[in-house]
Parts: sequence; C-alpha cells; structure tokens
Amino acid sequence: MPVKPETALAQQKLVNGVTIVSTRLNGRANALTVAWVSRVSYSPSLLMISIGKTRHSHDMIKESGVFAVNVLGAESRETAKHFGLKSGKKMDKFEGVEYE
Repeated sequence: MPVKPETALAQQKLVNGVTIVSTRLNGRANALTVAWVSRVSYSPSLLMISIGKTRHSHDMIKESGVFAVNVLGAESRETAKHFGLKSGKKMDKFEGVEYE
C-alpha cells in the first residue's frame, strides 16, 4: 500500500522532539507530554509511543484503543509544560484549551 504524502511528511517530523499524545474515553479527553515517539514502519504506517503504565493516559488509551500524536514546534514550550506537569486524573487538562 503506498504511503500518503501527508503521512510521510508527518513521520519525517518525528526525528527527535516533544509531542502531545491525546486520547478520549467515555466523552472525556486527556493528553500528556511524550518524548518517546518513533516511526516503526512507513508501509504500513506505524508509530511506537512509550507511556508508563502508571500514567492515567496509559489506561485510557488501552481501554479506548485510540490516540493522536501531536508534534510540537519549538514555540510550543508552554503547551508541553501544560500537558506534562499535572495528571489528567486530578484535573481536566483541556479546560480552557481550544482543540478539535
């Protein structure tokens, strides 16, 4: 199966950086800052993310089976801090944050 150009471009951005991995379960969204995301395969398009089993998002992803990887630019330091410093188990990290 050929790789879509937009998929190849997105995978090229995963060289070494910080990402936000988000998920949704039972109508509730959560996300966390992740530094370990790697391309596993171009075709089929596969990514590997590493999230500790003790993280709230780990169980949400496991149960829902869905997640999104959001690649941050250098100007997104505050976003990385916002999603990386507190647990989504204790607060709604998306409160006041615009997203689609």
